[in-house]
Amino acid sequence: MSQLIKADMYRLSKSKIIYVVVLLEMFAVLLAVQILSTENRLSLLHNLLINGTIFLPMLFIPIYVLIWQNDFVNRTINSVLISGLSRQRYYVSKVAITFIMGILFVMIYSCFSFVYTLILQGNVDFPGFVRIVGVQTVLYLVVLVIGLFFFSLENSAALSTASYVLFVLLGEDIANIFLGHFGINTQRLSQYYLFKNLALVAQVDAISQTQLVKMLVSGFVVLCFIGIGTIIMVQKKELK
Repeated sequence: MSQLIKADMYRLSKSKIIYVVVLLEMFAVLLAVQILSTENRLSLLHNLLINGTIFLPMLFIPIYVLIWQNDFVNRTINSVLISGLSRQRYYVSKVAITFIMGILFVMIYSCFSFVYTLILQGNVDFPGFVRIVGVQTVLYLVVLVIGLFFFSLENSAALSTASYVLFVLLGEDIANIFLGHFGINTQRLSQYYLFKNLALVAQVDAISQTQLVKMLVSGFVVLCFIGIGTIIMVQKKELK
């Protein structure tokens, strides 16, 4: 399994994806700084980290395609499984490399946000910044597992990407409309929404300990549920 992780790392390094992501994240932070009004710049770091909750999940797409989906399209997975690696261990290795790359992307974006805020404002609450990024990183792991789920549904990168983007941008709004149609109290359920919580965490000092625990526990439950579901799907997936 470690050999598979090393092979994926080498493949990613050859694809130059990390360099492209660094440039995109630098540009995104610079653009956000220019767009934010003077009043919003008083909470510049928080706003940048909130913007990242939509921008970063989009940057995860190349990870899903290169690490996961290409193996099915190019039938690389057939050779890997023939070598004796089980499908469960294959999935775990892919989750591991996805987490490594995802955390790297989050850290790069967060560091750019921190540095630009420090340059413009002269001071930053570093302990508060660490708390925000720490909790957000845990929730981003849930996003990564969900992304692998979407990209395991179909071998078509276009269809998988469209489904994933729709989920990221509109998933929770659609859930509110659907649940509200049946008279379900969406206000109570919304405290468990992943992307809403990712944005709320940017104001982590204003969140109660109970609410923070709910965020992390619900995120862990979703991670386990989606992870197990993806493993079952991979087990039953027909390889050609």
